[in-house]
Amino acid sequence: MCASLYAPTTVRALVGNGSTISVNETTAYPFSDTIQLSLTTTNSVSFPLYLRIPQWTSNSWLQINGQTVASNCPAHSFECLQRAWTNGDQVILHFPRQITLRTWAANNNCVSVNYGPLTFSLQIQENWQPYGNNPAPWTEYGAYPATAWNYGLIVDTNNPAAAFTVLTNAWGVWTNPFSVSTAPISLQAQARKIPAWTLDSLFAVGPVQPSPVYSTQAVETVTLVPMGAARLRISALPTVSTSPAATRWSAPYSYIWAHEACDCLNPGRVNAFRKFRA
Repeated sequence: MCASLYAPTTVRALVGNGSTISVNETTAYPFSDTIQLSLTTTNSVSFPLYLRIPQWTSNSWLQINGQTVASNCPAHSFECLQRAWTNGDQVILHFPRQITLRTWAANNNCVSVNYGPLTFSLQIQENWQPYGNNPAPWTEYGAYPATAWNYGLIVDTNNPAAAFTVLTNAWGVWTNPFSVSTAPISLQAQARKIPAWTLDSLFAVGPVQPSPVYSTQAVETVTLVPMGAARLRISALPTVSTSPAATRWSAPYSYIWAHEACDCLNPGRVNAFRKFRA
């Protein structure tokens, strides 16, 4: 058997010499770092159990019936447990999580924030408004930002984890984990606004400019939520600095050309943009 995707589930299968077993998986992964597998079988049966070790983890370990059988399992691999299994055996996997930053050189050195298997987005409150002329019950809605979104993160690239605080909301796992209001995990970070980073008249976001960006705005605490819970997503954020060498943000202008909205920093240059519309 191979456990390649982790989620709460129960599996019945024929293994070894044709014996039927049941494996019950208890976990809140990817919102937790522990997976428990409980085996039910009518007789002892030998077969290999393969467990996927995710690429993002390090120093992971696993136990069988409370005894550690493997530690520091190699990331991005499969751990094989070959043994005779009996009724009631339990396997526990533990994947330690940590904050990591990924810098996107092709996106002007914006950073994305990861905690274990999850990538995070800035929490933006949503203002839903009817869109188009379809009557109920087929009304379409657009989502627009109801709170500030033009932030740059304050981070120490030498110690990125120190800039973030992890908050947990355990009950959110069992309600709706993919919602801003009930996300099981959120991060708090320090940030400053970038006033020149704005929306145009068509609610298109101006393209990001090279980080770090110069900002002396007041330091604020912002919240990041799992990207899957956010409908309005900014998942690659600029960083900010008060250093005179940091980038001065140039406010773009917008125009309509060939029925498309474009944000331009220089005449003749068309830049990609993201709309705040669901």
